[in-house]
Parts: sequence; C-alpha cells; structure tokens
Amino acid sequence: MAENDEIQLPQRIPVSNLAQLNLRPVASKHFSKESDSHADLTVVRTEKFGNRITMSKVLYEKIGCPANIGIEMFDSGIVVRASHNSNDFRVRKSEGKPVIYCAALVRELTEMFQLDFAGRTSLSFYGASYLPNGDATVAVIHLKTDEIGNGQSAAEGEEETDEA
Repeated sequence: MAENDEIQLPQRIPVSNLAQLNLRPVASKHFSKESDSHADLTVVRTEKFGNRITMSKVLYEKIGCPANIGIEMFDSGIVVRASHNSNDFRVRKSEGKPVIYCAALVRELTEMFQLDFAGRTSLSFYGASYLPNGDATVAVIHLKTDEIGNGQSAAEGEEETDEA
C-alpha cells in the first residue's frame, strides 16, 4: 500500500443505548491458574530430565492412594484408577507428589491425544471428574483441549527450562 493511499474505515453509528448494539456473550470462558489451584494431572516430556506423569495429591487420595495405577483411554481422555495388577504403573513420590515415570506412556498419550509440547516441557490438565466404580473411585481426565467446549482450554503449559 502506497503512503498516500487512503484507508476506508466503516462509518461509526452513534449509539445512545446498549440495546442498539445487539450484544451477545463471548463463547470463551475465563480460566486462570490461581495459586491454590493445582493441576489434576501433568504430563512432562523433557530430553534431559525424563518423561513422567504427575498427579495432584487430591486426585491420588480420591482414588485411594494406591501403590499401582491403571490408566485406560477413551476418545478424549483417560481414566485413572487404583490397580492391584503389578503390570500397571508403579507410583513413586517426587517432592511429595505422586509420579509415574514411564517414557512409553508419555509417548503414547502424546500421540493419541496429539499433545503439543512445542516450546514447553509440560502440559497440565484441570477439571477431573470422579466416578464410583464398585467399591473404588476413578478419575476421568479430558486430555483433548478442543473437547472441553466453549473455547476453554483444559491444558496449561510450562515453558521449556533446563530445570528438573
């Protein structure tokens, strides 16, 4: 566009009250990570410090603080449950948080749910649901952010650093 070209802007219509504007709410919802808000599940993928999944203490307690975790997938997320099967994932503690160290599991979830780690080392997920399953409780966590609805993202990422 040349320096002397004029830009045609739409004409402004004088407004005397809000009813004239035909207002409608935005579809997006506010989502903020408050200091007392903890992610239900975080998937960590780093070259230097390994791959792991951390769970919130609340999630871990609600499913019964098991020594082993079973993870099952559905179209838009996973179900996390207590397991007495030694073939499932052993829970360890890191800085008091329950952690599953398993590069293959991180890789599988990343591929299945197309998790985007571009420019970040972790993705955190919020809004777990808890359902009864016999005598136990299972956690349901949506990992596909476009499945949450209204443009709200369930995932929040951490930028890449060299810290563990």
